[in-house]
Amino acid sequence: MKFANICRYLLAVAVFAVVGVSCQNERRFSEKEVLDMLLEGYDTKLRPGLNSTGESQPVHVRVNMLIRSITRVDDIAMAYDAQITLRTEWNDPRLAYDAPHLAHLNLPDPDRIWKPDLFFQNERSAYFHMVPTPNVMTRITPNGDVMNSVRLTVTFGCPMDLRMFPMDRQVCEIRMASYGFTSRDVIVEWKTGAASDFQPIQLAADLTMARFRLVDRKASTCTSHTTSGTYSCIKAGLFLQRELSYYICQVYLPTTVLVLVSFISFWFDAGATTARVLIGVMTLLTMATTQAGINSQLPPVAYTKAIDVWTGVCLFFIFASLLEFAAVHYYSRAERRHTNTVVRIDNNEQPLLSDAYGQRKTFGLQIPVARAHKLDFLSRLIFPLGFLVFNILYWSIYLATVRQWPDPY
Repeated sequence: MKFANICRYLLAVAVFAVVGVSCQNERRFSEKEVLDMLLEGYDTKLRPGLNSTGESQPVHVRVNMLIRSITRVDDIAMAYDAQITLRTEWNDPRLAYDAPHLAHLNLPDPDRIWKPDLFFQNERSAYFHMVPTPNVMTRITPNGDVMNSVRLTVTFGCPMDLRMFPMDRQVCEIRMASYGFTSRDVIVEWKTGAASDFQPIQLAADLTMARFRLVDRKASTCTSHTTSGTYSCIKAGLFLQRELSYYICQVYLPTTVLVLVSFISFWFDAGATTARVLIGVMTLLTMATTQAGINSQLPPVAYTKAIDVWTGVCLFFIFASLLEFAAVHYYSRAERRHTNTVVRIDNNEQPLLSDAYGQRKTFGLQIPVARAHKLDFLSRLIFPLGFLVFNILYWSIYLATVRQWPDPY
């Protein structure tokens, strides 16, 4: 009797094991079967809910993106490169299925279903990432929600206002809209979440840039009106603040040193012609070369930039120091001519004399002779003071303007 019970128990265990294996095989097959059943007779030319006889509500396409990196911001081309992961979600009732054990379906070939024809309005060039496999994922949930995720690198156009350069803040946008469907057929919108910290525009944790800093990002909507209709549009604004520290080290400090070096000639003797000319010409040429190098990195614009004001005033001070030397040299030569002059009175030649104050005199007529030294002395005070006043005005005005920079969003 006990042997028979043991046999029945073993037989039951074996049956349950076979049934379990069969169920697992059936479950594996059910994923493929469900996917084949959904795609059988599916027409990719029709948008969700639209048939050949009636009309339907517009499809709501929810967009969410992750900005992985911003590798280049080109001031001349007024463009920037960004690597993003673009996620789009919509509901397609034709893809709904009843299989509670399947949380979602992964579609290997996204081209077998309808997808919204989104495009970037300010895109200049783009490419998909295909290594080691195409970076595309399409997922279908039981209620018919479709999520398509793709990684791509795009060059976006970014019109820039460089009046405040290099203290400027640029707002670069990413604009997306449907290319062929009007707002009556497809509505593009940002995906919002219940979590308070959810952002439709997400940033990678290691996102850094060379000469800019991303201070903020904002999501907004826009409506595109064309001759072919009204199209739903969304835009993402990236607020980029240029790093001023780079330009302080590479532009402002070197040019300040050049101006101060040109002031050293005021302490040289008026007769040191070679040294004073060498200092003036070398600083002037170096300043001109620096200005040309700065302008080569910027587009030719019709307005004056903040850096133009700085380099222009620095050139003015250096050139003014050269003009000051020309005046000193002229007065110095005039003094030498007066020193060698003799006065003939009563047929006697008398040399010019000098009093205790350095003023040469000839029989009661004083001739000003220390103008060169006086001009150098005044220049030692006026030029540095003028450059200091310019610095105070320059930085106070432009930095105050940066703080009041308007927000277009």
